[in-house]
Amino acid sequence: MPRVRIRFRKQGDARFISHLDLVRVMERAARRAGLPLRLSQGYNPRPKMAFASALALGTASDAEYLDLELVRPVPLEDVLGRLREQLPSGLRPSAAAWVPEQAPALMALVNAAEYEVEVEFSGPCPGRAELEQRLRDFVTRGGALDGELLALAEGRARLRLVLPASGGDRARPRRVAESLLSALGCGGRTAGVRRRELLRIEGGRRLVPWELVQGGRARG
Repeated sequence: MPRVRIRFRKQGDARFISHLDLVRVMERAARRAGLPLRLSQGYNPRPKMAFASALALGTASDAEYLDLELVRPVPLEDVLGRLREQLPSGLRPSAAAWVPEQAPALMALVNAAEYEVEVEFSGPCPGRAELEQRLRDFVTRGGALDGELLALAEGRARLRLVLPASGGDRARPRRVAESLLSALGCGGRTAGVRRRELLRIEGGRRLVPWELVQGGRARG
């Protein structure tokens, strides 16, 4: 059966849709869109779909992924267009691609996530060079898989953090940011979190879910 991978954004008020409610919203939108969905067996058939990784409530994302199983192929542009018409504001499919039959499930594929985190400092901080060194030390000690200081302004900073996709507090960007603020010696709070991408890190390579799909894609 054909399987289509959909990349979508979760922004604005949609940040406050829980993962369980997101599943219901996507099921309802796919049905209303008239897509030829493959359904589960039993007394209560449901569309066969799978998400990559649950997103914490209140967190925005540029790159969430959903696999939908269909009973027959549909032009990818139609899949995107029909879903956009049915989804609420803040949930916007941005691309679609066919998935090879033997490709691993999304949850098995993704093992890391990249976040953009904005923090506000509550005390004096060292200069940029020292902050960057302390961030490297934090990563070396296992606080994150990778990290980068993207911007530094009066009393605030914007960071890129790569974290495991699962594993308790080590996978929670707000918790990691709290630990990082302590390590930086500044104190403060997390002002905002956005997931930029989901990743597969393997043998030193960083892959995104698109890199294991076939060439046919649609974007919008």
